Amino acid sequence: MRGVLLDVPAAVAAPDPRLVAQGIGDRCELVGEDFFAAVPAGADAYVLKSIIHDWDDDRALAILETCREAMPLERI
Repeated sequence: MRGVLLDVPAAVAAPDPRLVAQGIGDRCELVGEDFFAAVPAGADAYVLKSIIHDWDDDRALAILETCREAMPLERI
């Protein structure tokens, strides 16, 4: 299994030592991006851990819409 960790560029500038310590550093791509603008397209799943609750309803909906736009239509 492979994953993408998306966060603001400053947060993913260097590999997180916890990823390396858990033995998954080589299977996790770090992407610096604004999730209001875009998320990596074509994933099988989008997990938003500790994200949505930090925003008001309008901004939370904007994040979810960005994720929806990145999903391939044939998987919906």
